[in-house]
Amino acid sequence: MKILAIDTATLVSSVALVDEHKLLAEMTFNISKTHSEKLLPFIDFILREAGLELADLSAVAVAAGPGSFTGLRIGMATAKALAYGADKIVLGIPTLDALSYNVEASEKLIVPIMNARRNEVYTAIYRRKALGLERLTDYLALTPEQLRLDLLARAEDVLLLGDGVPEFAEIFKEEKFYFAEANNCLNRASSIGKIAMERLLRGEADDYFLLSPAYLRTSQAEVNWQAKFGVKE
Repeated sequence: MKILAIDTATLVSSVALVDEHKLLAEMTFNISKTHSEKLLPFIDFILREAGLELADLSAVAVAAGPGSFTGLRIGMATAKALAYGADKIVLGIPTLDALSYNVEASEKLIVPIMNARRNEVYTAIYRRKALGLERLTDYLALTPEQLRLDLLARAEDVLLLGDGVPEFAEIFKEEKFYFAEANNCLNRASSIGKIAMERLLRGEADDYFLLSPAYLRTSQAEVNWQAKFGVKE
């Protein structure tokens, strides 16, 4: 079985191919071009270089949020269109789960912090177990200060990762806070693919028509609309 995995939840564009045993190929770009410019050419390139076509895949997996509203919509629409057109399974993977999978082993709590703008982060708290990761909280959107107080109340040391690290590192000054290496802080499609393969092997699949991004909060455009007109867009 082979899975095409896509992550466009942040400014990073990442595409990967995985099978049951290994990572076959991955492209990850942290550059300024938009996802609409990069994504389809990346998918075409990685499939051609691997000698594969959409027909050879078992599923298409995509970061399902939280993350950038525009990025999530582009990734989700692309994944659903490719899967539906090729009659393949589609799998939506929580962005924070996948980001946490960048850490292969840790005795610390694993806490991804994605920059959510408006002085907030998207986050959840995980603990590494023998057979994977255990998520200890809901998916959250809160200020870094609120997250810091929550983590200070917990006994374990904490490993922080994600694109929120360079933005908010100064807030987490206590000795119990550690930061992942820069390469592990980027969203990677290979982590999306790894979780998706676990789901596929369990016989799971998502519905093309019901799968949608999990935003966690309203967009700035909706906030502005409600402030101006007092009603939802």
